[in-house]
Amino acid sequence: MIPRLEIRYRFSDFYQSLKGLFSTTAVVPIGDVFYCNHSRTALRVALSSLQLPANAKVGIMAFNCHTVMNAVIQAGYNIEFIDVTDDLRLDTNDLKFKSQNLSALVVTHLFGLQNDVMAIRSICPQIPIIEDCAHAYLSELNHHQAGSLGDLATFSIGVAKFPSIGDGGYLRVNNASYLPAVKLTYNDLKSPTWIGEVKQLIRGVVYGWMYTPLLYAWITLPLKQKKNASLEVTRKETETRMCRVNYSRFKHQIANVPVIKQRRLQRITELASTLHETYPTLFIPNLDGSNGFMLPTLSTQRDSVIIGFASKNMEVAPHFSNAIQWAQQFGYVLGTCKNAETIVHRIIVFPTYY
Repeated sequence: MIPRLEIRYRFSDFYQSLKGLFSTTAVVPIGDVFYCNHSRTALRVALSSLQLPANAKVGIMAFNCHTVMNAVIQAGYNIEFIDVTDDLRLDTNDLKFKSQNLSALVVTHLFGLQNDVMAIRSICPQIPIIEDCAHAYLSELNHHQAGSLGDLATFSIGVAKFPSIGDGGYLRVNNASYLPAVKLTYNDLKSPTWIGEVKQLIRGVVYGWMYTPLLYAWITLPLKQKKNASLEVTRKETETRMCRVNYSRFKHQIANVPVIKQRRLQRITELASTLHETYPTLFIPNLDGSNGFMLPTLSTQRDSVIIGFASKNMEVAPHFSNAIQWAQQFGYVLGTCKNAETIVHRIIVFPTYY
C-alpha cells in the first residue's frame, strides 16, 4: 500500500546520522535560528518568549494539531479558538470578531497551504504573530516564503513531514526585539543524552523500513490505527535541543529539498486535476502558496472515497479528524467554530510524492 505520508531514509542518511552521533560539536543556535527536538518545543519556546501575562489569550485555528494546543497551555496561556474556512485557512471574519481578546496569534499553514499573513496582520497589528510552518517549509505566497512575515516562526523536520528527516524542529526569530527572551528560554533546554541520540539513529532506520509499501500495509498501518485510538493529548512533552544525528541529516538533505518541492507541486497539480474529473463532488481547496506536501480535500462521502482508494492500495485518510475532540480537552466549547466542526467530518488527504 502507498502510505499517505512519506519517510525518506537512504543509506546516505544513515551515514550522515553516524557522523552526527560521533560528532563532539553540540547543536547550537545559528544567528536567529534555534534547533529543538520537535516543532512543538520550538512553538512553546516562542510562546514563552513573548512574556505575556499569565492566562493571556492566544488565538489558534480550531482545526489543528493537538501539539499546537498543548504548546499554548504549557506556556501558561489560554486558548481562543478561531474558525477555519473550507480552503483550510484561518477565517479572517472570525478573527475580526475575536481579535480584541487576543494577546498573540498562532497562524498554522495547514498541509502546506499558506495563509495571507499580511492580511491577518492588518486585522490585529497590535499583537505578535507566530507562524506555525510544520507543514509549510518552502511554501510561498505573493513572493513571501512561509515563516518570513510573522514575528517568530516554527518549522518541523519530523518523521513524515516535509522535509522528513527525523524528530526535530526549529524556531526562527524575525522580530529582533524577541531575540534576547528567546535566547534565555532556549538556554533552559538540555541537550539529548547519548542514549537518546542512539535511539534516534535506530528509529530512523526502523521507520524507513516500516514505511515501505509492503511492510506498511501489514504492520505499520495496523499499529498506527491502534495508537490513534487514544485521544488523550494533554500530557507534558519532553523538551530538548535537536539531536546531533538528525541535525547532521538535516544539513545533508536540505540542499535537495527545493527539487523535491518542484516534483511534489507537479504531482499535486496533476492529482487535483484528475480528482476533479473523477470525483466532481470532491472539494479541492485553493492551492495557492502550496509546497506540495500533501493534497487536502473535503467530501461528504468521505468513507466511501477512503475505502475506494484502499482497494487500489493507496492510503488516503482523514488527517486531523479528531481536532475538535482534541480541542475540547483544552476548553473548546461546541458551536464556537462551526465550520471547523464540519471539516473534521469531511477532510481527506492524498499523498503527493509518487
